[in-house]
Amino acid sequence: MKQKYEKELIRIAGKYNLNYLKQQFDNCFGGYWYVETFSLYNENGCFTIHYLGQRQELDFYVTPSISTKREELANNRIDVTKYKADVWEKELPNINIFSLSYASNFLILLTKVIEMQLEESGSFFGIKVN
Repeated sequence: MKQKYEKELIRIAGKYNLNYLKQQFDNCFGGYWYVETFSLYNENGCFTIHYLGQRQELDFYVTPSISTKREELANNRIDVTKYKADVWEKELPNINIFSLSYASNFLILLTKVIEMQLEESGSFFGIKVN
């Protein structure tokens, strides 16, 4: 079953003519950890959410193109809260970092920030849409 944030990413991809790709990588970090990635991309670049579910850890990357190799993301990490900082400053305190739904709630807010950027500038995290 798709989470709400994943449904929103798929909706955004359709609305703004972006591609969407979900990937799962097993046995990461030398153990039984798994990582899910969710990517929105086009010919101008790729934004990837890197989610380590067992630890509720989220990282975000912008790369020139989509990749199926998780290791290629390492040097392209971004701080999404620097974009639309006023929205993050207002809404982030309402997300309980100790909640089991922290990552999900954070990602739902992220989808709102992505759509705000797209509506205002025709790009998100520096990736132009056509």
